[in-house]
Amino acid sequence: MGLTLAIETSSINYGVTLDGAETVLRRDDPSFTSIGGLVDTALVAAGRTPADIELIAVDLGPGNLSSVRAGVAYANGLGFSLGRQVVGIHGLRVLAFTAAPAPELPVLCLRNAGAGNVYAAVYEHGKATLMRHDTLTAICESVRASHSAVILAGAFRDQARAQLTGVDVTDSGVEAPTSLATWTLTVSPPADADWAPADFVSPINEQTPPFTGEIP
Repeated sequence: MGLTLAIETSSINYGVTLDGAETVLRRDDPSFTSIGGLVDTALVAAGRTPADIELIAVDLGPGNLSSVRAGVAYANGLGFSLGRQVVGIHGLRVLAFTAAPAPELPVLCLRNAGAGNVYAAVYEHGKATLMRHDTLTAICESVRASHSAVILAGAFRDQARAQLTGVDVTDSGVEAPTSLATWTLTVSPPADADWAPADFVSPINEQTPPFTGEIP
């Protein structure tokens, strides 16, 4: 039976999930060599080979752009070498699922974008109702105006809570997405999932269409 491999490189914690088993290692760990080495470790632990991989999934970011590019490039290269397709999932969707797989409240996801900005999204029932690259203050103003309660996930949660006055805030405690979340979203996608296998996928940054204007 073919395997789905999921790759996560958008934060300092690199992870791969194979057959539902997650392997995580910080990229600054002395034993870390490469994302390929991490995949090899997972394959050996599972008693499988690269030829057993049927589908490859990867977090497209946003996040640390160099690291995201490394993960996406590896996924594309592995897919090309094996003749397999790749599934790319928006990293803020992965973060929302990591924090709250079945949320009763909207999930506000935040990733550091540098220069005082954040990548932000609000997910409600798995769909983005806000998608912005902006300052944290501007994001919190938008959320305050439209939501009475949210779950917080990602970066700057303490700062966001302080700015979300009048909003009932639940801190998920989740800092970054996981490869297990990417794997789960790939093998059991929601009915309205907007991702599909492709020959190659591309990383996401502030110039990517989801961030060129607020949704809706």
